[in-house]
Amino acid sequence: MKKLLILYFSILIGITIYLPAADCQVLTNAEADDVYSDNNTDSTAATVTKTQTEYYKDQKRGWYWNEKIPEPDKKKKKERKKVVDENSKKRFIPDMKDYTTEQLWNMHPDDFQDLLLAFHKKSVMAPTESNVKDYIYMQDIARRKSLAVTNVTAYVTQKYPEYNMVQDYPTALPGRGAMTRQQVAEVKDGIFRAKGKYGILYFYSPECEYCKEQSGILKYFIDKYGWDIKQVNINENPSVAARFNAQTVPYVVLVSRDKQDYMPISVGVVALDDMEYRLYKGVKLLSGEITPEEYSIYDYQKGGTLDITVPIKQGKKVRESKKD
Repeated sequence: MKKLLILYFSILIGITIYLPAADCQVLTNAEADDVYSDNNTDSTAATVTKTQTEYYKDQKRGWYWNEKIPEPDKKKKKERKKVVDENSKKRFIPDMKDYTTEQLWNMHPDDFQDLLLAFHKKSVMAPTESNVKDYIYMQDIARRKSLAVTNVTAYVTQKYPEYNMVQDYPTALPGRGAMTRQQVAEVKDGIFRAKGKYGILYFYSPECEYCKEQSGILKYFIDKYGWDIKQVNINENPSVAARFNAQTVPYVVLVSRDKQDYMPISVGVVALDDMEYRLYKGVKLLSGEITPEEYSIYDYQKGGTLDITVPIKQGKKVRESKKD
């Protein structure tokens, strides 16, 4: 008898738990078709949302517990539609009929660029023959305008030689050769004149393969110019290396004997001609003959179009006085 009572109450409890309430909502076939229909004109209800899917699948709540199906947020939907409509109104779709060739040719560059981009977007949005032709027409005007500026620039630099850089930076092969000879001669002369006033500290490590190559280049430099070079082993002289910030090798430093000042020349292997140029410019900087803004200017170029410290017309007069 006791077992029968236990079985009876177990069945009763199971029925109470798993059967939905008497007044729960039961989804009919018609209602199900309406929820899952793709023919619904409302884009939000055309497909089952994530919330609706969870409503019918979650056995801990939703349909199983007589809860109402969540309604779509109509307010947010209207706000999204309003934003889309406003963005559509802001978009500018150009029409070639609204512009003449003269207007396009004389248009401000910023306005023309925006209009060119608008025609490009129009051709992408609707790639018809007419739209693509309008875009290519805009590109053709831009090309011709650019060519016009280039032609006038060539004319002006020919008519006004003070604006022509060819005199200081020739493009013809014979002129390039003459320019190179001038630069090489100036660098060599400057290094020879700095002998005795400046020296070189060379930081190296016996285990460094790159240092062996740089040592050979420095030996050639000594034979050529006769400068004093002090070699510093960073393993044996860590305090000296720290003073000159020698964190890697090979490391070449230009040192002034008079001002007790120095300037790094190179880190790693550097070719002889490059090292000569850097040493020459380092000497000019440490002596105060040039500023960092004039680093690339040679003495023979002063007063010309590459001299940033002299106005063009004044530079022309300085150059003429030098020739005299």
